[in-house]
Order: sequence, then structure tokens, then C-alpha cells
Amino acid sequence: MQIPNHENAVIAEQKIRDYLLSETHAIGRYKATFFSSLGYSADNPDALSADLLNMLILDAQAVDSSEYGKKYEIRGSIHGPSDSRAKWPNRGYS
Repeated sequence: MQIPNHENAVIAEQKIRDYLLSETHAIGRYKATFFSSLGYSADNPDALSADLLNMLILDAQAVDSSEYGKKYEIRGSIHGPSDSRAKWPNRGYS
């Protein structure tokens, strides 16, 4: 199944820059290590945002829910700016 309303999805630049690509965020720094190994950087958060949004057309499974709504997991590959490719999710950087 695809994530409902995936075509309307947005990712706040702040979440990408200050969490997923932050080398100093308490939790995000581990994700930043993964994404920087693929060539993403906080200087260009739009690149990661676009690539993550493009993954929303892939098959998804509902895995949990929180106060914010359902959580979905998408499995696929992400091809970073450094021409590196990684399977997602990478369990070492959850």
C-alpha cells in the first residue's frame, strides 16, 4: 500500500537541517552520520527532502501509531548526491 495522501506530503526544512542532518542533535547526529555518508549535508537540505519525498510512492506498511498519527515504514534504496546508494531503513541508524 502507499501512504495515504503521500502526494500532499511536505518535510519541514528545519526537520531536515536541524534533526536529520545535524551533527550535534542528541538523536539526529546518528542519522546525520548515515546521510552524510551518502553525500547529503545541512547546507543543502532540499536534496534530502526531495529524495525522501520521492520514496513515498514505494510500498509502505503501517507499523505503529503515536499522538501524531500512524507511522509507516518504507523499504527501498536511497541514492545520495555522492553517487552512493543505501538500503532504507538501515537498522544501524534507526
